[in-house]
Amino acid sequence: MSGQCVLELYRSAAQLTMTQLGQHLPAASRRPGLVLLATLDRATETNDMRRAAAARAGAHLEVFASLGHWWMIQDPHQAANLLQQFWDMAGQEPSR
Repeated sequence: MSGQCVLELYRSAAQLTMTQLGQHLPAASRRPGLVLLATLDRATETNDMRRAAAARAGAHLEVFASLGHWWMIQDPHQAANLLQQFWDMAGQEPSR
């Protein structure tokens, strides 16, 4: 089996687990959350779906324009800075 064939099979599988987890997104708003949206990531749902998930979870959304699924390798300095800023903010945020 080629890698492309495996990827197509993987992507065609029912995503029941993700659907079930998505039902709990509103409860996530009790804690600080961060959604990273890499605009060229085609391995996961659409950008609109990621924005909607972030909103449902009450999470802060950061956009990595022109980066893909491997954003942390494509621009490690931007990724590290963004994560550090979030962790600093999350550590100072009062409990909800």
